[in-house]
Amino acid sequence: MDPREPQSLLDIKYFYGINKYSSHIQTWSDFISEVMNGSLPAVSWVLPNPINDMGPPNNILYGEAWLLYIINTVEESPIWNSTVIFITWDEFGGYYDHVPPPIINGEPLGVRVPLIVISPYAKEDYVSHTLLTHASLIAFIDYNWGGLPALNEYVLNSDIPLDFFYFNMSRRPIIFNESQGFPLISNVYSIPNTSNYRDLSSLFPLKPQIPLNELPYSRYASAT
Repeated sequence: MDPREPQSLLDIKYFYGINKYSSHIQTWSDFISEVMNGSLPAVSWVLPNPINDMGPPNNILYGEAWLLYIINTVEESPIWNSTVIFITWDEFGGYYDHVPPPIINGEPLGVRVPLIVISPYAKEDYVSHTLLTHASLIAFIDYNWGGLPALNEYVLNSDIPLDFFYFNMSRRPIIFNESQGFPLISNVYSIPNTSNYRDLSSLFPLKPQIPLNELPYSRYASAT
């Protein structure tokens, strides 16, 4: 495996039965090639490496630039019109959260982590109030591919992030480019020169594709 590949892949060895599926563990280069030629598997899980990880003490811009490269590649590929990208994290951004954690099966979930949905059918300017966990993404896979049996009761009882989508219209991709000032990299392995990106506040907020007063759906809702 390329030494620049995710070190976190080493942790996959702790997955029960993973040896039977070792051929499915590919490199970032394989992922990019399959995205561009339209041969990507129905579900792919992409991980950063320790350099591109956004956790402390790393430079967050490294991880953001890597993630932006992945997103741009998918949006410019032939699979964009049938793709959804779920972006989430395994950690939170600080030690303060003003919302008490919900309780499931008698146990508090803990602090919240972000979930971003990117798709031609994702609702723009939308905030979901659906109670989700990481298992909700597995539940979405089960639902989307014809009711696959749930891995366990926890997945079975997890809410599915369906309210994020509006299938009556398809939106064009938003391609981020260097002329706009975004911290782009030349390939999936490169590291950005963060000295050029001291203040990115001028980039936000981006102009909506659809004016807020013309959105055909509520900007706040839930699937439950």
